[in-house]
Amino acid sequence: MIGLQSVLYKILLQRYRIGIQTMFKNFFNKIIEQNPQTKGSYDKDKLQRWSKKWSVFGMKPNNDLYLFYRCNVGDNENIVPNDIARNYIEPILTPQEFQPFYNDKNSFGVFIDKSMMPRTYFRSMNGVLYDEDYRAVKGSDFDRIIKDANELIVKPSKEMGGKGISVFNKINNRFVDKDNNVLSYDYLSRTYKSNYLVQERIKQSSFMSKFNPTSVNTLRIAVYRDVTSGELIILGGFFRIGGKGALVDNITSGGASVPIDVETGRLGNYASDKTRVKHSTYNDINFETTTFEIPNWIRIVEFVKEVARRMPHMSLLANDIALDEQDNPILIEVNSTDFSYTSYQVSGTPFFKEYTDDIIRYCLEKNTKINPNIIMKYFG
Repeated sequence: MIGLQSVLYKILLQRYRIGIQTMFKNFFNKIIEQNPQTKGSYDKDKLQRWSKKWSVFGMKPNNDLYLFYRCNVGDNENIVPNDIARNYIEPILTPQEFQPFYNDKNSFGVFIDKSMMPRTYFRSMNGVLYDEDYRAVKGSDFDRIIKDANELIVKPSKEMGGKGISVFNKINNRFVDKDNNVLSYDYLSRTYKSNYLVQERIKQSSFMSKFNPTSVNTLRIAVYRDVTSGELIILGGFFRIGGKGALVDNITSGGASVPIDVETGRLGNYASDKTRVKHSTYNDINFETTTFEIPNWIRIVEFVKEVARRMPHMSLLANDIALDEQDNPILIEVNSTDFSYTSYQVSGTPFFKEYTDDIIRYCLEKNTKINPNIIMKYFG
């Protein structure tokens, strides 16, 4: 019976992997439509070498990914195919059995100092209510807990991509959102059911605010724990900016990304939208004619490495960092799955850089460690 179950899980896992590949194929079909330069001439031999390199896991990567990325990176065998990375790299570098815990925003306070994050007033975890320090509270305590706050943000703890986020401002001692919903425990129970958190909305620095004042704009920075040495390495980063009037900075919600030179903290000379079309001007800011340097960059690098140290199971992380009014880094979210390879690679560098061969070799050796039961249970 156990053997039959194992076979069934492996069949379902293969179907899952094909589904991931199809998802990215559909995604890139839309991007290629908006980026006609992808259809230009290319070196077929180099494409074949790239395909052979990444086919070692037993699944051929989508050639369209290479054709799109080569327009930004050049012909490079280290270009990371999203589908292969999701199916074979991530399950090893970010073990699936730990994903439910690390991807729950309500877990962050367990292993991250609360001084490194926005203040959390109220949590709902699987129907149980807690305060900032994970002390059990009641729904009737809600108004007392938030009474000293001025601006609050409510977010689902297990959703990604900015889904379900609401902002509430204090007006006449009541917290009201843009649709005039009044924040209360009853409202949260009706709207969010369970697994959510209520945090202060940080006042971002003047540098971050000038790109879009209505959204808390964040730095997405990828940290890699070297599989051979254990050293923490900054792979890349980009600055996420919300569209005019938007409450969130997510690219899928109409925002844009600006590449970051991780050696200097200097912003690139364009912003790219969700179709990866590059714009020299975004939100009336000309990135081509103006040089922007992120303040406190050295401190930010130290900060994201410290976050990674506190997540020892994970060898690949993407941190969303805001800057407060004093330009101090604040952790908004840390991601250990669903990496934005596209946003990194359109900036001109393969995601894993010179560590690519080591990572492929390591993940190939560990490929038998992928647990089909875990993947299908949480991600199927």
